Amino acid sequence: MIRRPPRSTLSSSSAASDVYKRQLRTKIMPLPDHILVYPGHGSGSACGKKLSSDTHTTLRKQLDTNYALRANMTEDEFVKELTDGLPSPPEYFPQNVHMNKNVSKEFKDISSDGFTKLSASDLKQMLDTNVKSAELPLLVLDTRDAEDFVNASIPGTVFAGIDGKFAVWLGNAFPEVNKWRVAFIPKDPSRTKEIVERLSRVGFDKLVGHLDGGFKSWTDAYPTRVLKSNRVDPAEMAAIMAKTGGKVNVVDVRAAGEVAKGKWRGSTNVPLSGTGLKSLSNGEKDLYIYCAGAYRSLMFASALRSLYGYKGSVTDIRGGYSQGIVPSKECKAFITSKPCPKSKL
Repeated sequence: MIRRPPRSTLSSSSAASDVYKRQLRTKIMPLPDHILVYPGHGSGSACGKKLSSDTHTTLRKQLDTNYALRANMTEDEFVKELTDGLPSPPEYFPQNVHMNKNVSKEFKDISSDGFTKLSASDLKQMLDTNVKSAELPLLVLDTRDAEDFVNASIPGTVFAGIDGKFAVWLGNAFPEVNKWRVAFIPKDPSRTKEIVERLSRVGFDKLVGHLDGGFKSWTDAYPTRVLKSNRVDPAEMAAIMAKTGGKVNVVDVRAAGEVAKGKWRGSTNVPLSGTGLKSLSNGEKDLYIYCAGAYRSLMFASALRSLYGYKGSVTDIRGGYSQGIVPSKECKAFITSKPCPKSKL
């Protein structure tokens, strides 16, 4: 196992220098090529950058492909490469550190609670009494696909599609992870265990159960108690921008590092985070929200509406920033802080 400094100190050049001198160059790199290497974190983790999806590898492969293990790399180059562009740790990390030092619930108990089956009537009662409850607030997650959620969802629920970095983004949005009671709507009953495990990894350990029979059981019981979310395509957004002369409230919920590389003209950056959600919670303006690919924006929009009672309309933009550049004739009215392109992306 290769030691690295804690995520909270990795941005320190002295910590990076220590890794370079004491570990990689003097202890690890001289080892035989066939030595197996197992990662402490995988692709998509907020604990580093350029992390591979490989579950194991060899030292030889790492020496050939790892950006931090180039043979002719100087210490200064290593420190700069390791620390440059490293994002700030998510808001839930400090809470996780505290929880790890004060473990109060075993995983088997968390898992058992997550497997509790809730009827549609059970869930309705929880949602109806959530605001008045003396217990911890209730967070109900809908783990179905985005378009399914947009077309019909249960009022009071938050989008958290299982086929994405849903636990990480939830940790960002609700960093006080142990101060929520959590119920969820499984996309598929066979993935209930996966959902429970992924939630527990970021500290959501106060699970109260899942909707038995999934979303269909709700619509069977309460066919008129469903909500359609606001979502527009980039072309529709371009038309709105043109019609209003750009006088609409566009919110970019990506991280600051992403925004620095380009954003939609006139947008305001409010990253998906507990702080970001609370900063908009008392607003009344109509909002149009985007992220990189429309996952975080839908989570942000649904959380504003369901948990914070946002009074204005909230619309997320399908496809997000990656799909948001439109033909050049529309560009002056829309969407990028960089020079207008001559064609669609």
